[in-house]
Amino acid sequence: MQFIPRTNTHYKLQRECEKHSFKFMHEFSPRQNERMRSNYDASIKPQSFEVGAYVLLFVPKMPKLPILSGLSFTSGRTKS
Repeated sequence: MQFIPRTNTHYKLQRECEKHSFKFMHEFSPRQNERMRSNYDASIKPQSFEVGAYVLLFVPKMPKLPILSGLSFTSGRTKS
């Protein structure tokens, strides 16, 4: 395989391409987010409950972070 040296022109073209891609995503992303939000909202059915009615509430537990599970919030000193 032959080594092809990169020139300043190559880097300038690559940078232009990156700028164009970033600009496109910056303009396209909010529209896509809005489209996804409206589609999600359209699939949600409104719920109504009578006053005093019993309802089940699902509250998932937060997973423990493996990084923080072994840490304590003390200074690390033990009483002697």
